[in-house]
Amino acid sequence: MAHIQKIVVTRYVVPVPGAKGKKKFKRVNRDTPGAVQQHETTEKYYLFDGGKRIRALYSDKKASETELNKYEVAKARGEVGMVDKFAAHAQTTIHSLLDRFEAHARSQPGNDKYRNETVRILRAVVDACAPDKLADLTPDRVQEYLAGLRKAPTKTNSNPGPASPNTKKKHHSALSGFAKWLFENGYTRENLILRVPVPKGGTQEKDKFRSLTLRELRRLFKVARERWVKEALTVRNGARKGKLEKTVRPEVLADARLRGQGRALVYRTAALTGLRRSELAKVRLRYLRKPKNLQFPIFDLPAAVTKNKRPARLWVLPRLAKRLLKWAKATGRGRDDLLLDVPGIAVFHRDREAAEIPLLNEKGKASFHSLRSAGNVLLRKAEVPITTRRLFMRHSDLKLTDSTYDDACLLDMEDIVPKLEAYKLA
Repeated sequence: MAHIQKIVVTRYVVPVPGAKGKKKFKRVNRDTPGAVQQHETTEKYYLFDGGKRIRALYSDKKASETELNKYEVAKARGEVGMVDKFAAHAQTTIHSLLDRFEAHARSQPGNDKYRNETVRILRAVVDACAPDKLADLTPDRVQEYLAGLRKAPTKTNSNPGPASPNTKKKHHSALSGFAKWLFENGYTRENLILRVPVPKGGTQEKDKFRSLTLRELRRLFKVARERWVKEALTVRNGARKGKLEKTVRPEVLADARLRGQGRALVYRTAALTGLRRSELAKVRLRYLRKPKNLQFPIFDLPAAVTKNKRPARLWVLPRLAKRLLKWAKATGRGRDDLLLDVPGIAVFHRDREAAEIPLLNEKGKASFHSLRSAGNVLLRKAEVPITTRRLFMRHSDLKLTDSTYDDACLLDMEDIVPKLEAYKLA
């Protein structure tokens, strides 16, 4: 977009003797020894368009603004030898631009699940605000869309009310990347999202994930270990329905016990390593090892496993490592096989209900992610410094170098193992 401004000229000078002892300055190269930098603002205004200086105008601002208006009119009419590319792009089918942006976004590193959800939301925003051409995508339409955003109706409630502030923020954020891409690639005159206020409002308590307490963890481990056996022994029909009196073959009962041990191991590992559910599902047996130069076993995880796509080396409690190796041997797992059978979210919540762990309380919602949070809380109660806990949690705001987690970082976390062992969860 065209604008006017004065130019600040930077010069380099050195003092030289003048007539009658007066000091004068001589222009020199910036690399000249003793050169001093001087700034001088021009008297005249200059016309700029798209970062390019067009011509000098006047020292009077009003007269220069008049010339600017004339230039804008002439440019729109094509009289200044320039093509108004923005006017041409405004009639472009917006879905063709969306396809280009999606291809660009998918070429960048990042989490595929998050990227897919962002693209889905972005297409919903564009379909609602500007289904045909780019010119229809305006800040006013986006604001109207966000203000009218509502929750999806359910079978029991056809009108659940307006969407939460967090949902509106997600839609605003999804459009933000697209709007910035349009501006940076010359499709729009401005980044339109800058004129759309971010929806106000924070996360509600009921939407926050909470940590599980020590007692809840122990109950969950016990239930996960025993539920498979109870399911196998439960009578499903007849007068004895619901009683644990079903006759089963010994091999079926042994398989149920093994499955229960595996389920409990998933929950133990999540709580005692800080690994996320998606990360646990990618861990292979060969990642669990005991280097000679380290005191405890570790998970040596490649970048493909972790959320931030960086390699990670995590301490594993010796007792937990023994359980994992024993489980792998009992189930016939090879070095390249996945170490654990990670259950779905629905299965976790059935275990949670059986362990009498409430879904919601005053601290927030219980979820599989609560297991990861529990490890952090236990370390805080054990008075482990916050910097060490951040290493353990591998949070994205960790202010360390971009290199992989090496032995030095592991040694910084060495106190974590005895602190967690004290809770006798492994």
